[in-house]
Amino acid sequence: MVAVALLHGAITAECYQDEFARDPRIDALRAKMRVTEEPRFTAEYYDPEKRAVGNSVQVFFEDGTATEKASIDYPVGHCRRRRVSVEK
Repeated sequence: MVAVALLHGAITAECYQDEFARDPRIDALRAKMRVTEEPRFTAEYYDPEKRAVGNSVQVFFEDGTATEKASIDYPVGHCRRRRVSVEK
């Protein structure tokens, strides 16, 4: 879904449809991605007091520049962000 968000600028319900999966740009972009574990995210996921679903993303470009790392511990839809989910 990260590739879809990078290509389309957002994730919507339509992004989960089969036609999105057929877009060859998604697989091409996914092939360039590197996924690594962040130990803090794993620990907080299993911590019953937190039950966080942490994620982060940083984009590195071919010219050597990069975006800042964007991180979130509780994405929209998580019970700790219920108000945000309801407002959308």
